[in-house]
Amino acid sequence: MRRVTVIVPTYNGARHLRETLDAIGAQTRPADEVMVVDDRSTDNSLAIAQGHPVVTKAIPSAENVGVCAARNKGINASTGDLIAFCDQDDLWDPTKLEAQVRAMEVHPDVDYLFTNFVHMRDGIVEKQDKFSQARKGWWRDAASTAETGMLILHRPALPRLLEFQPAFPSTMMVRRSLLERSGLFDEALGRERSEDLEFLLRCDDVGVIATLSWPLVTIRKHDGNYSTDTTKTTLSQIRILKAMTMPGSRYEEHRDLIEREIARRSIDAIDGLFAAGDMSTCLELAKQFPSVSRPGKQRAKIAIASLPTLMARRLAALLTR
Repeated sequence: MRRVTVIVPTYNGARHLRETLDAIGAQTRPADEVMVVDDRSTDNSLAIAQGHPVVTKAIPSAENVGVCAARNKGINASTGDLIAFCDQDDLWDPTKLEAQVRAMEVHPDVDYLFTNFVHMRDGIVEKQDKFSQARKGWWRDAASTAETGMLILHRPALPRLLEFQPAFPSTMMVRRSLLERSGLFDEALGRERSEDLEFLLRCDDVGVIATLSWPLVTIRKHDGNYSTDTTKTTLSQIRILKAMTMPGSRYEEHRDLIEREIARRSIDAIDGLFAAGDMSTCLELAKQFPSVSRPGKQRAKIAIASLPTLMARRLAALLTR
């Protein structure tokens, strides 16, 4: 029988943490241990974790170190050979753990298993699930059916995962043996909005990734979480991808692809920054990627951003109405 650990990092998550832990406690296949790692919250998150009946251990941090270090602290303190992660404000379907454990028992070659998910905004669950947002043919080209509802991604999946990222920490379950090969979360990225992107790509480099196609997780989108601001998330992804092109990187064979992806995302970020009136960051980003072949529209936006700030913002407001 596999032993399952759930790790919940929290930082000032008191608003939703109890509901998240309730959902973990309602699983049809209960977790063997639930570790909540409090990243030096200034609210009562730690007290909620300490008082919740589903929590095996609430681990306080001496300082605020970021979500990656919090997850790693939980991993190092855990005993499970299957490890699932859940962010402090997300919700699991009652069958989530049961479905993942069963699939990983049937397929011992699978190292990393994530599920589909839906978003919740202002308490309303959106109808469109994450997987349906992929371009037509993405799943057919990238995966092969292993059993009903389960897809194993062809390796290397990196090219597909750069185009569309369907995984999210709260949907993940990994084998401890994978972590021994891949390493833990990169703590230097702990304050980035897309810190899980590098971890996902690193796991693809050394393990087999699969997914369950039905949505078993609800992910909140609100002002208090990192996944809300699209442009800031894109800028975070650009920084992470740039780090992956450093000399000696394990991703050397994919350098050209990663650099093209950086270029594509930088254009998206310039559009977002321009629309938001953040001319200084727009220009800073443009200077970082002078070799990017930009469409005429982006060249015009950069030219406008170079004007005196007040004039640039007025012109931007006219263009983005």
